[in-house]
Amino acid sequence: MSLTRWMLMALTLVVPAAATPTLRYTVEVTDRRHHFLDIAITVEDFAETALDFAMPAWSPGRYVIYDFAKNVTAVRATDGQGNPLAVERLDKQTWRLHQGKARRCELRYRVFANTLSGTFSQANEEHVNLNGAPVFMYAVAYKHLPITLVLAPPAGWQVATGLPRAAAANTYFAPNYDVLIDSPVEMGKFHQREFELLGKKHFVVVHNDGRENNLEPFVRDLQAIVQTAERVLRRGLPYEHYWFLCHFAPALAGGDGMEHLNSAQLVVTHELSDMSANASDRDYERLLLLAAHEFFHTWNVKRIRPAGLGPFDYSREVYSKNLWIAEGLTSYYAPLILQRMGFYQEREFLAKMAAEIAGYEQHPGARQESAEMTSMLTWLFLRTPPPLDDNRVRQHFTSYYNHGAVLGMLLDLEIRQRSNNRRSLDEVFAALYDRFYVSQPESYYLQGRGYTAAEFQQAAEETAGAKLDDFFSAFVRGTEPVDYNRFLQHAGLQLKILEHRRPADVGLTWQEGGELVVEEVARGSVADEAGLDRGDKILAVNQREAFAANWEYLFDDLASGAPINFLCDRRGRLLERTGTYRPGRGFTYEIVPLESAAAAAHELKERWLGAQ
Repeated sequence: MSLTRWMLMALTLVVPAAATPTLRYTVEVTDRRHHFLDIAITVEDFAETALDFAMPAWSPGRYVIYDFAKNVTAVRATDGQGNPLAVERLDKQTWRLHQGKARRCELRYRVFANTLSGTFSQANEEHVNLNGAPVFMYAVAYKHLPITLVLAPPAGWQVATGLPRAAAANTYFAPNYDVLIDSPVEMGKFHQREFELLGKKHFVVVHNDGRENNLEPFVRDLQAIVQTAERVLRRGLPYEHYWFLCHFAPALAGGDGMEHLNSAQLVVTHELSDMSANASDRDYERLLLLAAHEFFHTWNVKRIRPAGLGPFDYSREVYSKNLWIAEGLTSYYAPLILQRMGFYQEREFLAKMAAEIAGYEQHPGARQESAEMTSMLTWLFLRTPPPLDDNRVRQHFTSYYNHGAVLGMLLDLEIRQRSNNRRSLDEVFAALYDRFYVSQPESYYLQGRGYTAAEFQQAAEETAGAKLDDFFSAFVRGTEPVDYNRFLQHAGLQLKILEHRRPADVGLTWQEGGELVVEEVARGSVADEAGLDRGDKILAVNQREAFAANWEYLFDDLASGAPINFLCDRRGRLLERTGTYRPGRGFTYEIVPLESAAAAAHELKERWLGAQ
């Protein structure tokens, strides 16, 4: 044996292996009355003398730069003996912990949390709801490391989260940072129900006013949603357990929802107890649509994901041309799931899809940008709170939720037609799942990898057994008008657009707040020709005082061609503007059966709406 080889062997016997770095996060809720969470990150056995920690700038599923660091205060650190360590702030969202030679240290900070939503967090005396991105910093170079999460709820409170439990009480495990913040937590006193389906447990957590009315019918409908959604791909349920975290909060101005790996947050502005658990109750219908949408994301976006959406860069915008797929096609499948599970009658589902078409076609931004471009530029028009500058972003961009839902229906019908009703969009998602998720992982994050726009089109074409470049070029990458009946006739249906007179429609939309302050003036309208502008406050029409409550009646006795005078307040100055009146036109969209549809079209429709 050579001397060199002997020395190497001796060194391997003498030198101890480097310890594995560990991360433990602790959440304390001792100051929830003032809406603060206290977070401690314990780091051990890191070789570096300095570690960078950052707050995310955005949260997956909500494509907005929120700069969560704005709610972080009191950042400080100590070593294992309690001695203070230096913490240096590098930029708006990054801190450097100078740990020196300390093998164990603790980084502490406070987070203000008082917004109940699918993105933010809330801490109060009633409950604590945690969404990860606005609460947890990440070790910049170590997002891949496993994390232990320790919760410290008040005595008597329950805990609900999709994270797997560790042996110790109120202790949970995440394989990496991405999964940690993809697993919301609810702490408080809540109702909980369970059901088992396809060998997997499902938990329904209800945070509300304490009543249990309609809870059992709601759980049964959630079970039907799970069962029906699984039948789209027929690949089983890709989790061991799933949590529906449901918040019924009438005091909120608006509801919300957010998908996660094995859970969903549902935030609703009406009490479940006050609803009627059937399709005639619009609030209950919206609740089930929200649940179906977020649950279908279990596949579409959480596992079948566009490139770039996992693992994530939390420091800046992540651009994707495929949000019309991730969100829009999910918005198509939500009502389709309700139809297939029997909640909707056929006419109700078709009315829902007709409303989606109307929502897109009547939007001022229709066909100004393609579905792909709107997806990529979402970071411009989903900004909240509103920007300080006056802009027309919301009039220029349509919603890829709405536009994508329309495209989803058209693509589904086209694939069914071109494959002689043997294949559908369902099979496209099954193929994407097999190809891009059930494969070897290419990173620490989950399985598989994200797909590109070209790869989605390829999967659709292979499923259809035909080239679909005409569809994608015209309607996905392009902005060409759609002949809806070309697609609907495949299922023996047609779109009818009914025109009706709208006397009070002179081309104005209003800002929120109840006063007649102009939000937008339609090009070529009566108001536009009269010279009204965005921001004008309308005080009178033809010398009659104008309010939101009487606006509809101000035009009852006006004949087409008559002069019309508007008195308005423009930036503090009284102005009169005069034009020529003509009544506006409104349009109602309906999807109805063709009178003489072929038997093959009827069969296609039956397989489409009742696929089992």
